[in-house]
Amino acid sequence: MDIRHDSAAQRFETEEDGQVARLDYERGSDGAITITHTIVPDALGGRGIGSALVRAAWDWTREMGAPLHSTCSFATVWLKRNA
Repeated sequence: MDIRHDSAAQRFETEEDGQVARLDYERGSDGAITITHTIVPDALGGRGIGSALVRAAWDWTREMGAPLHSTCSFATVWLKRNA
């Protein structure tokens, strides 16, 4: 799976079967990253794409040393289980 980070749009995204799945985030003035939405089309559900997007965001924030927060219910549960 090819996950791209579009820092200008503040998102991670991937395309599968002609459909785009994405994770949106916001960068706070303190440097913290907040995941706001994880959007995976129904046709792509159950393939682990949402998890891969959250992992990519988590890995990126760890590399930067930035705090990571979430207001997205999917990402919040994933982070509690895996981070």
